[in-house]
Amino acid sequence: MSNNDDNTNFGLSRRQMLGGLGVIGVASAGAGLGTTAYFSDEESFTDNRLEAGPLALNVEQKVVRINQDGIGPDELRYFHDDDANGEAHVPEEIEIVDAKPGDEYEFCWHVEIEGNPGFAKVCFDADEQTGYEAGNVSADDLHNVDDNDDMVTIGEAANATATLKLADETEVVIYENGLNGLFGALGSCIAVPAGEEEFCHQPGEPVELCVEIEIPTDVGNELQGAVSTFGVNFHAEQCRHNDLGSFLGQEADTAVGEGFLTVEESFAQSSMTARGRFGAGGGPQTWEVGIWESTQTDDETDYAWQDGETVPFSFEYDADADESTFDLDGAVVTASGGEPQGRMGIMAKADDATIEVENLELVDDAGTSISLVGPDGVTATNDGSGRDLRYLVANTSPALLADGFTLTGDVTVTLGSDYDTDAEEGVAFDVVIE
Repeated sequence: MSNNDDNTNFGLSRRQMLGGLGVIGVASAGAGLGTTAYFSDEESFTDNRLEAGPLALNVEQKVVRINQDGIGPDELRYFHDDDANGEAHVPEEIEIVDAKPGDEYEFCWHVEIEGNPGFAKVCFDADEQTGYEAGNVSADDLHNVDDNDDMVTIGEAANATATLKLADETEVVIYENGLNGLFGALGSCIAVPAGEEEFCHQPGEPVELCVEIEIPTDVGNELQGAVSTFGVNFHAEQCRHNDLGSFLGQEADTAVGEGFLTVEESFAQSSMTARGRFGAGGGPQTWEVGIWESTQTDDETDYAWQDGETVPFSFEYDADADESTFDLDGAVVTASGGEPQGRMGIMAKADDATIEVENLELVDDAGTSISLVGPDGVTATNDGSGRDLRYLVANTSPALLADGFTLTGDVTVTLGSDYDTDAEEGVAFDVVIE
């Protein structure tokens, strides 16, 4: 059996900032002086100055704790007998060269915005290899490991807990599961909160992000030789004239078109459809608000529309419950399922009427905005034969929506003079999740 060391390297890009740009301008204003004895005055404004304010992100990296039973080389490297309970401030990369089952590590990053309020985000860039993939060892060298495919990475073997200490000393656990899951969560970057429901950091109010890693004692030789390398990168941008979704890169392009949404955009399938169609509530229409996963309808209810009145709506997918809810101005329907597989869209239909769906906003399960880049609404209108069919498609991805989301907006129905009030679906709109 080969006794190869495990190797783990932690690297940090410590400082990224938004630089300032200085602009100097001169302006003047005055009241005209005439030839008659009118009251007059003159004021001048010279040497005016417009200068961009600073924004700086300061990050301090620390090794807080290493438990290798007092004899491991990493523990001895960072902690000596006289300061074993202290903290090691590490300006360069943290390097762990001898991780073994039972070992525990804690690393912290002290994050502070300077100059002006700013958003902050943290991103992990991980590269994981088993001992065999790294070329350090093979199953033939190891006791109780039958095949190279049975070998595991450190991310697969270790547990991780991420904790955020806020400026008011409140501690919030933001992740607690496998290390691989933490790599996945941070691979696309997450916002560093400034408070329990606040993401805009004020200057001089630092927060501290800490990650604890534990390799369970029941992990065996399948871990030998594994290598885990990951970088930790912090970024900052100003809060002013900015939104968190754009900063995080959470955005989806939108476009409008004519025809049936699912046909024109070649939706693979519809995970969930919700519909609001005009009616008086309890009239010739069997329902005005409905929702379904495959065939109409899993749930439905009445709603009395008011001609020309703008009302709110929302569509929410709860990933934990695997449940979708559609709310049209307080008329609520719910159905099981709806896990997004790709895009989403709004389908608008009008016959001798106009329907306007506008002010669309999309947020993830944490309430973070997903910026819609392009049109934020769609209108269908018709004053003749047939129906006008219009749609808006948002090019979202499953990864962006997998943990849940909420789509909100406003809808207005205006009837034409020839509108058939007995029609079940003369004017309607759908929320369609691919």
